[in-house]
Amino acid sequence: MNKKVKEIINFCEEVVDSGRDFTELHAVSKGHSERVIETPWVASVLSKYPNSDLLDIGFTMASLDYLGLLFMLNDKLGINIDALDIVKPERVMGRYPEEWQERVKQQNITIADVREYRCTKQYDFITCISTIEHVGFDSATYDDPETAFARCKNSKDVKMLREESVDENVLDTFSSLLRSGGSALISVPVGKGEPVLLKDSLGFYCAQWEYDGESFKKLISHSDFSVAQERFFQECDGLWEEVPSLSHINNKTGELKEHAEACALLLLVKK
Repeated sequence: MNKKVKEIINFCEEVVDSGRDFTELHAVSKGHSERVIETPWVASVLSKYPNSDLLDIGFTMASLDYLGLLFMLNDKLGINIDALDIVKPERVMGRYPEEWQERVKQQNITIADVREYRCTKQYDFITCISTIEHVGFDSATYDDPETAFARCKNSKDVKMLREESVDENVLDTFSSLLRSGGSALISVPVGKGEPVLLKDSLGFYCAQWEYDGESFKKLISHSDFSVAQERFFQECDGLWEEVPSLSHINNKTGELKEHAEACALLLLVKK
């Protein structure tokens, strides 16, 4: 676990203990990845709801700082956490710190496509952090021991098409799983928009959706939800700061980078 991960986890503990918004403690966050914004924001929201039931989407490949927060919310606040992913944790057990591996093995996780998943259990919260933008692009690899996700060595081989119904299908699932008045916490990359090509640290390529004004408006317009919180952040020279609206960051893009240059944080409440 590197220094930055530990810093974010420690900051999240400060946020959880204080019950305050993370920007009241640090107005500008340092760190090139949007995780320095997303993870403390989740801590800010959920710190007020002990003993709630939460379903996390994308648990297996989530950033370590975010996983650390989930474990913290369970330990300190008694928040019950279930998980949903298309990748089995045992496929990537080596990515977790050794002291977490047994806990990951014990995690209640369902392997399924979030667009199709239904169950009878109802939740107070669903968290979908830096995940929905991958739905419709990512697919799990079950026979390749080198990777858990399909990745391309040649950028020309990357699938760049995404069905228009993806976001609506995901939110349909969220609506079916949330109790009345329950909330979905969603973070997405924002900027110029459309599919963007990403290049990871190993030189492999994949695609994700980058939300512009039009696609973001569609995301927040699902008839089953109202918008309780809508926040925007941008990164410049390693510093992340909040901006008033999406129009302030519509020139940003994560194209051919390892992370987004801007992100949106959404708290949607089921009607």
